[in-house]
Amino acid sequence: MFNFTTSIKKAAILCVVAFGGVLAANAATIYHNGIKYTSSGTNLTVAKADATSGAYTGDIVIESPVTIDGVEYNVVALAGTAFKTTEVTSVYLPDDCIKIPRGAFQDCPYLKTVRLSPLTTAVAADWFKNDTSLVEIVIPGNLPKLDSNQFSGCTGLKKITIDAGETEFTLNLNAFGGEIPAAIEEVVIKRPLATVTVATAPFKGVKTLKSVTVDSLCVALGASYFAGCSALENVSLHEGFTTLNTALFSGTAIKSITIPAGVKDIPSTCFSGCSSLTEVVLSEGLETISSQAFEGSPVATITLPQTLTSVGQLAFNGSNISGDFVLPAAVKSIGANAFQNNTAITSVSLPASITSIGDGAFNGCSSIASYTVDAANTTFKVKENNALATIDGSKIVAYPVAHANTEFEDTEATAIAAYAFNGAKNLTKITTPACVQFGDYSLANTGVLTASLRGTVGRYVLQGCTSLAEVTLENGKEIPMGVCKDCAALTSFKRISDVTILKQEAFAGCTSLKEVDLGGLLCIIEADAFKGSAVEKIIVGAATPASMTEGVFTAANSNMTAVVPVECVEAYKAAEGWKYLNIEGSADVVLKGKTITMPDGLYYASTDGVIYGVDNAGNQTSYDVGGVPHTFQLLEFQNRIYGASAGKNFVYQNTPIGDGKLFYISQVDGETFQAVVLDNTGNSNGYKDPFALYIYGDTLYVSDRNVAIRKVSANAIALPQTYPSWVENNWLGWYGAPWAYGCVKSGFQITQETDETTGVTEPLYWVGMRFNGCGIYRWKEEHVGTAAAPGAHPDDPNLPEGAKKYPAILNSCNANFSAFYIDEANDHFYIYLVSETKGTPSGLYRVKFSDLMANPDPSGFAALNPVLIDGAPIKLEGSVGSQETGVTQLSVDEKGEYMYWCYISPGSSSTKVVGLDYSTDPAGVGAGPAEVYDAGNPLHKSGIKRIKLGEEAPTVQMVVEGVEGYGIVPVNYTYVENSVESIVDDAAARLQVIGKAVTVLEDAIVNVYNAGGALVYNAEVAGVKTVSLYDMATGLYVVEAIFADGSREVVKVVK
Repeated sequence: MFNFTTSIKKAAILCVVAFGGVLAANAATIYHNGIKYTSSGTNLTVAKADATSGAYTGDIVIESPVTIDGVEYNVVALAGTAFKTTEVTSVYLPDDCIKIPRGAFQDCPYLKTVRLSPLTTAVAADWFKNDTSLVEIVIPGNLPKLDSNQFSGCTGLKKITIDAGETEFTLNLNAFGGEIPAAIEEVVIKRPLATVTVATAPFKGVKTLKSVTVDSLCVALGASYFAGCSALENVSLHEGFTTLNTALFSGTAIKSITIPAGVKDIPSTCFSGCSSLTEVVLSEGLETISSQAFEGSPVATITLPQTLTSVGQLAFNGSNISGDFVLPAAVKSIGANAFQNNTAITSVSLPASITSIGDGAFNGCSSIASYTVDAANTTFKVKENNALATIDGSKIVAYPVAHANTEFEDTEATAIAAYAFNGAKNLTKITTPACVQFGDYSLANTGVLTASLRGTVGRYVLQGCTSLAEVTLENGKEIPMGVCKDCAALTSFKRISDVTILKQEAFAGCTSLKEVDLGGLLCIIEADAFKGSAVEKIIVGAATPASMTEGVFTAANSNMTAVVPVECVEAYKAAEGWKYLNIEGSADVVLKGKTITMPDGLYYASTDGVIYGVDNAGNQTSYDVGGVPHTFQLLEFQNRIYGASAGKNFVYQNTPIGDGKLFYISQVDGETFQAVVLDNTGNSNGYKDPFALYIYGDTLYVSDRNVAIRKVSANAIALPQTYPSWVENNWLGWYGAPWAYGCVKSGFQITQETDETTGVTEPLYWVGMRFNGCGIYRWKEEHVGTAAAPGAHPDDPNLPEGAKKYPAILNSCNANFSAFYIDEANDHFYIYLVSETKGTPSGLYRVKFSDLMANPDPSGFAALNPVLIDGAPIKLEGSVGSQETGVTQLSVDEKGEYMYWCYISPGSSSTKVVGLDYSTDPAGVGAGPAEVYDAGNPLHKSGIKRIKLGEEAPTVQMVVEGVEGYGIVPVNYTYVENSVESIVDDAAARLQVIGKAVTVLEDAIVNVYNAGGALVYNAEVAGVKTVSLYDMATGLYVVEAIFADGSREVVKVVK
């Protein structure tokens, strides 16, 4: 075969036609050695063969320079059709021949090899298109890219060499017509590669690729570049290589790999799922092994370098590391489940440097009999009871599950980490009387006979304890998820306090449990709570039958009996789910749970993952029902506060695993509980984390991060992650790419539209998107299609041909917005622009709704004559380019009178996105707010704001100061301005309250006390002095002034 960059001996070349140079009558045409040329001075271009030259077949050699009739020529180019559709088998081009036109070798069915000039720099499409016999190609080192069908249809291509060169080279899937040749077996890379997207990575998923050699100047490879190459066994990285990438070799057949010394990090999932990878050689210099780096790869032989400082979560999950495992002296952190299921590890030695061990770091390591911690470690220790614990002994981190002891006692530990005892079959008794925090699976699969749980109890804490006979739940508002799942010997479950929720699979598989008392406040029963159990009798005293996931009880449960208060029998017999059971009334069952409601007030989701309520007196209450991070929207329905939590990792591009959920909170007899409607935690499709909510009738519409909108019954709970979509990307195909690829995250609303012809009124759905398809999109029910058949275009016969009745709104101006609200009653449309939009600064704006409908997609937002409502700069969170939080919800009260939103102050003149470096982009995304940050401006402080709808020039009010939040919903909320009530002197003439400040008119000593009586302000003032309450928390204050004459005046201020 011919190599592109190495010369060959002319004697070894077979030329098709062997006759001497002939100068034709036409001086511009030259024939030499069976090749037709056209000349331009002393430069020659290879031309298409004719009758004189004869057809081009077999092996072709183009010489340069070449002397013809005493004249020396250089062959510098090929004509566009020179070799196209010929029967050549190989072509050798000289170094001078650097101009290769489009389709130069297209449709050459016998062409096997081509040598191109190493000086070639210009690229054209279709070079080797449909050359089915081409087996090997060497890409010249000066060529910048191949991305336009150059190898499309080259079904026999086996080897690709990207030759050495200084400049970056781009090779993406488009070079192969969108599909890599099925025969490719070997790739050699000798020069730097440009970054390509995962979608266009050319070798991803190639099932025939067996060998990859990275040599010479290539020091980095992009994400997923060889992911899923299931036949790839051999990978060679040269000594100068420095940078691996996410999922780079995941799912390959690599058996061993040597990581060069220049590599500092093994990125996330880099070698995950490599089912044959047993040997890994790590060089000194490596510092981090990131999350899931070798997950699912049976690594058995590995030596961790002394330079290693951290091992990420699930990094070696499912590997085959064995024997005494010693962590290097520099290791500071081990992530959650890092070495999970390495069943052959027998002991673990931890260095003095380690300060962080994630939950379940050695979970499933069933052969570990001991832990050892360096005596100099100040964070962890091994207790006398053999448990690995924090240095103060308060938390048990892990227990050596293969230890021979049958009993364990610890009187000082207050917490047991997730998975700590999981699999300790030898332990029949675990005594931890001070423990008030039991992590997920913390006691699972042990040999315990009895268990007492208290405080915070995680998921599946006792799952698989097959000898467990008795469980006592000492406190808590719920029977936790899977707490007793598959405890086949369990006969007794006792609870000390009333619970509000029976969580999913709590008693599933309890084949010996016959009776359960669920108390008087039960409100929720989640899916599979009794699946596969032997429970025959349930005692419950709640006045209102608990809601339950569909299928908890069915006709197959007719042998089960529910014993309820006598006065509730009929209600239970008629209730969904309960109606399948035998309902018996008993005077011995105490009636409780009569009131299910939430207090009136203003509810908001704080940045710390807690729901807060501010009542009409200004008092604030927290409803901490478990973390609900980034709850971007709230709404109220049937005495419940619903929330859409997008999870901790809400950013579009950085969410490999879901962690969001749709939930609601309520109270029964004053006890707060949370019901999870749809939990996306752990879902491989993190794009389904909830973002936006809307209630229409008794249906809840849930718009997720990117994939879908789902319609859910407002009474549904614990729905499966696979709950079907109502609308998904591209199901409204007539919107094209913006809908297909937009990120569904900027609000959802439903209005009504009456058909002028039929008079029928139907809901009209509006959704806001950002990322690839910024804009707002509308449709009716009948417009929704499917993945296979995208919805039909709702053409209006009254419009010009091809016009859209529902065109995209604000798509052309690429509006980067985070929330919108349609106020049809006042002909207004509100939108919060996160970043400058074609000259319009960021902020909250209002335009006339009728103007927007008349001009829905202007090229610039300013064309709509927007009115700025609030231009305060805002603190952004997320990532650059449409992932920022901004204002996440514009919420209107029940009367349609006021609109509320949460505002987070940047606290400085910066408007940068949290955690991003703007050193190379000083303006930053989100820059250009309508107002410059002013620390003295009350509206530039964090809090909850509102305006009155319909006003010509609305005034922004700060109704709750000093709080930071996302979603917000008012529930019969009445804002009370700061008011004054005299306590001692009805004529407090020398104390005046104006706005949020108290003015003292004479010399005095001023004291301010909070509602608890604590002194929060004290000063001696002279003359007229104003005491501001602005920076004080919401609540009641007593202001006392003691004047020079000894008299005293007091006023009460409710702020």
